[in-house]
Amino acid sequence: MTRGTIILSLDCEGKWGMADHLSPHHAAVITNRNLAQVYAGLLKVLERRRLRATFAFVGAWTMNRDEYQPNADLFGDSPESHVWPRNFRADLQRGVTDGWFAPELLRTVVADGRHEIAS
Repeated sequence: MTRGTIILSLDCEGKWGMADHLSPHHAAVITNRNLAQVYAGLLKVLERRRLRATFAFVGAWTMNRDEYQPNADLFGDSPESHVWPRNFRADLQRGVTDGWFAPELLRTVVADGRHEIAS
């Protein structure tokens, strides 16, 4: 019997994955708490099935607010960069970082020790 190969690559983006079309529903459900629960469940399923995956993290999502501040200029100054992260900038002005910064999720996956990390 021939065994197959599974390649599993996961995009880990938080709110960055839909930054330019974030609805009120998404803003409410894409929280660090909810994502932590999802990642914990996902890691359990992968462990139970003895599967390994590549977790491809958006770099900005792995930062915290203190790390973002001195790197804000890396988010660009092109016309597109004013439209795409408008929801992020609006949340940041209100002091809302939930779903935008989640370095603890990267640490959770790294601590599992079985998966490849990409960014």
